[in-house]
Amino acid sequence: MTTIVLGEKEVINSLVISDPAYVVEQGQVVIEGSCEELINSPHIKKAFLGL
Repeated sequence: MTTIVLGEKEVINSLVISDPAYVVEQGQVVIEGSCEELINSPHIKKAFLGL
C-alpha cells in the first residue's frame, strides 16, 4: 500500500485515482471511503464541488 498526501483543486479527478480516500479539514479526518462513496457524499458536494 502506498500513501500519498494530495492537496488538489480538481476533487473529482483526485478521487478517481484514490481508493480509499480521506478528506482532512483543519488537521482532522472528516470523511473517508471509496471513490464512489466520497463523490456521492453530501459533505463533498457542498464543501468542494459547490453543489
